Amino acid sequence: MKLLIFILFTFTCSAICAQQVSIRGQVLDPVQKGINAANIIISDTSFKPVKGTTSVADGTFNLEKLHPGSYTIAITSVGYNTSSIKVNLQKDTVIHLTLIPSAKSLKEVVVTSSKKLFEMKPDKIVMNVEGNALAVGNSVFDVIRKGPAVSVDKDDNLLMKRGAVAIFINGKQSFLSGTQLTEYLKNLPSETVASIEFITNPGNKYPAEGNSGIINIRLKKNTLFGTNGQASVGLGYGRYPKCRTSLNLNHRSKVLNIFGSSNISYSRSYNELTYNSRITNGTEITYQDRNNYWNPRSLWQSYKAGLDYNISEKTLVGVVLNLDKEKDTVVTTNTSSFSEYRKVLQRRIESVKKQREQLNAWSANINFKRTMDTLGTEWTADVDYSMYNRKEHSLNENAFLDENNLKSRNDFVFFNQQPARVQLIALKSDYSRIISNTAKFEFGFKFSKVNTDNNLVSDTLASRGWEPDLNVSNHFLLDEAITAGYVIYSGKLKEMEYQFGLRSEYTATKGNSKTYGQITKRSYLGLFPTAFVRKKINDNNDLSFSYARRVSRPGYNSLNPFVSYIDPYTRFEGNPQLNAAYSNNFELKHSYKQWLVSSFSYYSVTGNIINTILQDNITKVIVNKSQNAGKSSAFRFDVMASTTWRWWSASTNIGLGYSHGVSTLPGYSYDSKSFTGEFSTNHSFTLPRSIKLMLDGYYSLPEVSGLAHLESSYAVNLGVQKSFCENKVTVRINASSLFGPHQYRAHYLGSGLDIRWVNEWEGRRINLNISYKFGNQKLKDSRKKRDALEDEKGRVNF
Repeated sequence: MKLLIFILFTFTCSAICAQQVSIRGQVLDPVQKGINAANIIISDTSFKPVKGTTSVADGTFNLEKLHPGSYTIAITSVGYNTSSIKVNLQKDTVIHLTLIPSAKSLKEVVVTSSKKLFEMKPDKIVMNVEGNALAVGNSVFDVIRKGPAVSVDKDDNLLMKRGAVAIFINGKQSFLSGTQLTEYLKNLPSETVASIEFITNPGNKYPAEGNSGIINIRLKKNTLFGTNGQASVGLGYGRYPKCRTSLNLNHRSKVLNIFGSSNISYSRSYNELTYNSRITNGTEITYQDRNNYWNPRSLWQSYKAGLDYNISEKTLVGVVLNLDKEKDTVVTTNTSSFSEYRKVLQRRIESVKKQREQLNAWSANINFKRTMDTLGTEWTADVDYSMYNRKEHSLNENAFLDENNLKSRNDFVFFNQQPARVQLIALKSDYSRIISNTAKFEFGFKFSKVNTDNNLVSDTLASRGWEPDLNVSNHFLLDEAITAGYVIYSGKLKEMEYQFGLRSEYTATKGNSKTYGQITKRSYLGLFPTAFVRKKINDNNDLSFSYARRVSRPGYNSLNPFVSYIDPYTRFEGNPQLNAAYSNNFELKHSYKQWLVSSFSYYSVTGNIINTILQDNITKVIVNKSQNAGKSSAFRFDVMASTTWRWWSASTNIGLGYSHGVSTLPGYSYDSKSFTGEFSTNHSFTLPRSIKLMLDGYYSLPEVSGLAHLESSYAVNLGVQKSFCENKVTVRINASSLFGPHQYRAHYLGSGLDIRWVNEWEGRRINLNISYKFGNQKLKDSRKKRDALEDEKGRVNF
């Protein structure tokens, strides 16, 4: 009995002694940026140091295995005043501490923070756009092109690591796709963006869309108290002129934040497509040469207004309204020439398309956030509604000429009206709970519904006047609903962090082609597991592994069984039978001192969606159509180094890969293997008199992708900036594509095709931008406390 009592007593004492708590926290500067390498020392009541650590790049730190009791925490960092705080630890605790610059006479801090262009995080690479001279005056599309392992295909769609990528804005997926998404990003000024995140294997909180991951665009937010704003004006010139203006206003108090912005831009641009085809039919050889010149003039307007209101210290609600308006006037000229085997001209078609487009898009968002406890347990909810209305009118004139430049037949003239509407509603809710200092559980759901209505009405000019042309007209309706849910469990075991999750997405679509009397319904359930493991080897080295299953769904327009003619011999067709493509993505990543990151990745895609070129060697008709090919896979090795010296900061990325693609499609089959490679580098120099000079460049190796033999591409960009009037006025100048145009160059060879394709956009430009900050641009040094909702108070919703 005594032995039993002794054992119970010993066990109880051991359990009491074993009870331990932890402190998690973040050290911040006055503009709420994390301070790296700050020293954190915790002492007991006798001022004897108990434990210490240093903060990492984002200012976070973690102190574990502490016994309950009273302690003093002291934080020191070079250039800042020492700060201390007394705590009574009875359970796991989260704290945030703000350090003040050490100048004793400093009463206010002027916000002049500057970040490196690229920052490497454990799960992503962040590109800091705000304040960078290379970004100003460019579109968001141009800036994304500077990202690591980012490229474009022949239609200017963005790719990451040579695979399809989903575009997100402030963590929410854009429901635009294809040409509409590209044009939206080309019209969105980079001045509206704070940063861009490149995430190859996103977690289950994000939708599973995008075989190669996601690119998340973070719009600017204002964290300053009081009333303030910024106005800017920019001019640009390439082959054609451009100009843009922007105004941002913000008023913030402890409980209310009201904000608004407007952006207006005018741009004239071009795209020139040269398309040379050699057609062999038995012993007969003919040539088709096309030159298509697209010349748009665009007036784009964007307005935003909203507010964030703190109902209590733990509850935040926000409302945001957006309105986008665009007017385009486009003239497209196309020449199609047909020659015999000796390159002697036989006939040609001269086409002129005059087009007017008008887009009105508005959206509303209501968001809610509730923090449950000091550990970070929270519940968030969002409701979104968007409406896109587009009107398009075009007149297409085709003249048919013989080898003597005489008309060989009557002109073919047709007039199109194409009203289109897209309506979207999305409901989303997320819940995360901190179970302990080493475990976290998350779950959530999302429902989204999209309705599209695209009605192309075409009239052909005949001898009796305008007559409806049912061969070209097309009315297509599409309804798509996606219901999704996810669960995530993450934790820590000694020096190893892990996260496992599962997301399910049920998709139901109904395509209704009223013109063809064709209804296509389909529904499918997808399960998307993810796994992330990170091991801290020592103070300098981290090793992580990630896996994610993802999906690429067809674009809305791709499912439309339309036929669109460039000329009688060239057309585009939709495909209502398109299926989603699925991929498995693996990545092994090593990080050294947070400045050198190397990764080895592999992905495989089944049901790959590709744009095919189908050629009829008898009729000479060429059809462009999206289809599901066979499989594709790729290995990649990427190295990125980012470092800063006193006056020079640099980021360099090198990517090498090997890809394999298989297609068994009739008329477009291949089994291609190729090495790939990209190199990009970005440099920032701080010169005397506070002048900053930025230089970046990239180069991609030639490669084979399907039937396309791609030539190399390259660009060099230069920027300079100078601030005046206590940093209130900033002047930036940049020049892009200094040594050549922005081109996609390929030779399609095989499966009966012999086509040389050159697509050129207006890449070489020079931009001048002047910005002025007004109102309160300073933070009081007495604002030392940062509560658990400070981030939420500072966000600008969308």
